[in-house]
Amino acid sequence: LAMERAQKILDRCTPARADHPYLVKKQVKPCGDLRAMKNLLVLPVMDEAGALTSLQFISPDGTKRFLSGGKMQGGFFLLKGQAGTLYVCEGYATGATIHEGTGRSVLCAFNAGNLKAVAKMARRKYPRREIIIASDNDRETEGNPGLTKGKEAADAIKANVLCPVFPDGAGG
Repeated sequence: LAMERAQKILDRCTPARADHPYLVKKQVKPCGDLRAMKNLLVLPVMDEAGALTSLQFISPDGTKRFLSGGKMQGGFFLLKGQAGTLYVCEGYATGATIHEGTGRSVLCAFNAGNLKAVAKMARRKYPRREIIIASDNDRETEGNPGLTKGKEAADAIKANVLCPVFPDGAGG
């Protein structure tokens, strides 16, 4: 049922515009199959077979929510690029930044808790391809879940971790 609802919503969406407040704030362009409905960005959540399983909605202020009842575990948003290194990251803005900077393909896993499932799927599909886990650095959050889960995903598939480093006193 959620898959049917997701497809009906997606069919009513238009391509995302570069002037969406979230994209402007994050300094990224619309990439991949990024869509929009009213003031929301809409990202299709795909499974390993390429089937639509859910949707992520991003509001102008960056609030994110998912279609209720949709399957998320192992789901991803693809930014298709050149052959070579494949990146797996958490969110769209990180993925778009990597994709724009490298021209490579990126799988956005939507959150730290889903990184390992997406990384394992990518390793099954591409056993000889270099995969890099681009983790968030949630250094101001206890236990740094972005980096912790990024390392777990990398360890599970024998990949390297790419993580932003911030100067002392820097926010964000």
